[in-house]
Amino acid sequence: MRKIQLALVLALAVGCGGEPTEEAQPQSTSGGEDVVATPEMAPPIDQAEPEPEPEGPAQLSVTVKVGFDETPLPVRVLNADGDEVAASGSAEAAFTLPAGEYTVVVAVTDPQMLADTPEKRESVSLAPAEERHLLVQFPRARVRLRVRRNHRELRRARVELRHAGSDETVVDYRTSNDYLPISAGRYSAIVHAANQEITVNDMIFMEGSSRDMPIDIN
Repeated sequence: MRKIQLALVLALAVGCGGEPTEEAQPQSTSGGEDVVATPEMAPPIDQAEPEPEPEGPAQLSVTVKVGFDETPLPVRVLNADGDEVAASGSAEAAFTLPAGEYTVVVAVTDPQMLADTPEKRESVSLAPAEERHLLVQFPRARVRLRVRRNHRELRRARVELRHAGSDETVVDYRTSNDYLPISAGRYSAIVHAANQEITVNDMIFMEGSSRDMPIDIN
C-alpha cells in the first residue's frame, strides 16, 4: 500500500509541469525598491505632408498638319459654350488659359491648300498649371479627274464633289491637267458634260496619294 501511494505522488509531480520555469526578476533601484522593466516604445513615424494641389493657369500649344506638312494656320480657342473666343493666334503659339473646358477651331481657307476648305473642332479639358499639346490633322489627297466619252477625254468638264452621304457640294470646279488637293475620304461626284448630268458614287481619295481617276459617260 505504501508503494502505491509513493507511485501516485511521483505521477502527480510529473503531470504538474515538469521543470520549474524562471520568473521575471524585479530590478532593484539604488533605494532598495523593486521596479518592473517595461518594453521600450518605438518612436512615432513622421507622416509625409500631402503635396499641394497645382494652381495657376494652363498652357496650350497647337500644331496643325495639312497632309504631312506642318502649317501655321490661324487657331481660335472658344470657351465651353462655344460663343466666345478665349484666345486666338497662329499654330505653334502658346496660349495661356484658366483651367476649364475649351473648343479649339482650325480652318483651311485657301483652296490651293485644300479645295474643300475644311474646318476642324477639337474639345480639350485643361487642369490648373497643366501644359498640353494638341495636334490637329487634315489628311490630304491629290486627284485628277478624267471625264471621258466614247474613250475621248472631255476638256473642262464641270464636276461637283460631295462627301459621301451628303447633299452639300464642297468642291465645284472644271477638270484640268492639274491635280486637285482635297481632304482624303469618300466622295460622290456629279458630272455636267454634253448636256448630261451623271452621278458617280463611292469615289475614295486616299491620304497621301496622287492619282488619275477616269469617269466614263455615255
